Amino acid sequence: MIDPHILELLAGLTDMIMGSALAKCAATDLGIQWAGWALAAALKTEKFYDLAGSGTFILLAHLSRMWGGASHTRQKVQTGLVTAWGLRLGTFLFMRILKDGHDRRFNNVRDSPGTFFVYWTVQGTWKHRTRLPLVTIVLDPLNTQLKAGSPHINHCLVAGSLYAFILGRSCSYSVWVFMTLLPTLMLNSERRDVPLGTRDYIGWSVWGLGFAAEAIADQQKWLFKRDPENAGRFIQSGLWAYSRHPNYFGEILQWSGLWLSASSVMEGPQYLSVVSPLFVWFLLRYVSGIPILEKQAMKKWGSEPAFQEYIKNTPLLWPWPKF
Repeated sequence: MIDPHILELLAGLTDMIMGSALAKCAATDLGIQWAGWALAAALKTEKFYDLAGSGTFILLAHLSRMWGGASHTRQKVQTGLVTAWGLRLGTFLFMRILKDGHDRRFNNVRDSPGTFFVYWTVQGTWKHRTRLPLVTIVLDPLNTQLKAGSPHINHCLVAGSLYAFILGRSCSYSVWVFMTLLPTLMLNSERRDVPLGTRDYIGWSVWGLGFAAEAIADQQKWLFKRDPENAGRFIQSGLWAYSRHPNYFGEILQWSGLWLSASSVMEGPQYLSVVSPLFVWFLLRYVSGIPILEKQAMKKWGSEPAFQEYIKNTPLLWPWPKF
């Protein structure tokens, strides 16, 4: 028999997630991604994919504050920090793809509207990372076969089963976005006000450290790659001398800091929103970020003694000073 306290906790969490402001944010998020897909598929371009993703974060943060019906100092600061994050990262990624001309993630999908739709819908999930991360895991084998061009999967797509896949994948991607932004959406939907305190100041300081780390790391790598003398070389200077992925370190810090500040007004099941920064860490560390980049780096430089030394002496994610 399930403990009554657990049942009460789950019931409270369900009510929280299905609250009107959160539900409207989820629907808005999914609608934006589908509109973005329609435009991108028509133009056969992925150049504004990340820009649209960052823009959705900003829009949802402001809409949640408006729909929540309150406008306390903590909510204003939290929304402002999400806006700063989205503007900086979205602009950087957009400028990068304009320079590169394409995004390698979409090389095999930009001419396939059905598969392209999956990518855009999954972007919606990124912002709603609180619901059903299991959906991503369950559907991953199917996605792997899809990318591999499995004849059986291709036949199913032609036959129409792609739409069932898209439905499940759309839920998982809307979960992704919602889950990352959940603490902010919860905070902005809260009418109660609690005086600013230690958790707020520590949280905002952690966010600031993360914002600086990510921005500096991105800029250092951008400048490194623009230098013709560095063609074919790997970066190991600046923040990259202390971590092989300092930009991801900064990303994790930012969402952790936002959760810490938002937790000042949390009660009961709302504290479960700590899955937001934990999920960011899990995705970057074990799924979509570091594993892919590490594999690419080993394939490109794995035989070089200098790279082997770099791998040996430089932490994977969490920076550590060198003495």
